[in-house]
Amino acid sequence: MNKTVDFENRLLDELRLGLHCSLKRVSGHFCTQTELSKNLHMSLRDVGYWLERLTNEGKLNHESNVLHNHKRKDRFTVIDPKLFTSKDIITHHKQFINNQLLQLEFLVDKMKKTPALYDVKTTVKAWKNVTAYKGKLKNIPKKYFLQTRRPVTLTSKVNKKGYEYLETFCNGINEIFTFIDSISYSALEHNVIDMINNLRTPSFVKIQKLVRRLVSGLTDIEKHAMYSILLPRIPIFNQLNQIEITKNLKPF
Repeated sequence: MNKTVDFENRLLDELRLGLHCSLKRVSGHFCTQTELSKNLHMSLRDVGYWLERLTNEGKLNHESNVLHNHKRKDRFTVIDPKLFTSKDIITHHKQFINNQLLQLEFLVDKMKKTPALYDVKTTVKAWKNVTAYKGKLKNIPKKYFLQTRRPVTLTSKVNKKGYEYLETFCNGINEIFTFIDSISYSALEHNVIDMINNLRTPSFVKIQKLVRRLVSGLTDIEKHAMYSILLPRIPIFNQLNQIEITKNLKPF
């Protein structure tokens, strides 16, 4: 699935305006998935994926078995967001997020059976030759010399299928937070702010539990390796982790 191209807006614009359709002026005509694929130079797989996703997100209306050129086809039409109240939009978003969380639960089960990393181990590295310092060291507290540790490297082997599960897991988490943020930044009435917060907090807590469940049963080294690849792929967790590290810094 190519996620670098803005397929969502391309599909919505084509379904709304028929920019590339040569038959848009024909009465009763609508573009099928095959026509959308041809007009937008998209694969049928991408067209099918995004049509289903936009339908689940409440942006498209899906009608099955519509008669088109003497054949039964699926018709997709763009839903006008003005037809819904803010509460309707948030309620629908909640259903989508709950479905996403359910999919993440299934992914955790798969990731537990097929870990992305295995044979995790640390290797002690040799001390590097450092040029001797000829100045005075009295300004540097002695305790920091005693805490110096030999450098180590963390290595592991990667399971291709397990790594795909992990990437999908991280993308799913990011989609949920992006979805919630999109509601927060939209022009909704102020009286639904509590509904948005009630959507964000349980989702965050649920995702934290899923991550803890994912690393449960792992050794300390395996947990460290797992977090080292999870945090960079989930920006909100990485930001919170950096804030926690900064908060715990102590002066000399």
